Amino acid sequence: MTASTFDTHELLERLEKAGIPTDQAQAQVSIVVEVLEKETERARQSIQVVIDQLHLEIDALSARIASLDASPRTTVPLRGHVSQANIVDLLAMPDIEDIDFNPPRIDIQLKPAEFS
Repeated sequence: MTASTFDTHELLERLEKAGIPTDQAQAQVSIVVEVLEKETERARQSIQVVIDQLHLEIDALSARIASLDASPRTTVPLRGHVSQANIVDLLAMPDIEDIDFNPPRIDIQLKPAEFS
């Protein structure tokens, strides 16, 4: 975040050149500075709230990732695709009717034994 400067002396001179008496110009500059300081602090607090919320979300996502990394996983081909699946979910066999199961077939042709 870049800091911007506010030249109070320049504002005071501009007000005086516009015909405002010095006492009134100084009071106006004081008011402007006070308002800017309050708004800057309000903006800083708002930004800090957003930063704190982002930290909480990052922590929650980190915990979720850690729990996913810790769960037992296996690679299982489903419908021609290889996907990661939790072993507990696989044992539950949800939507079993949607799984294509075509085991390879072996064609065994018997030949008569020749004992000569």
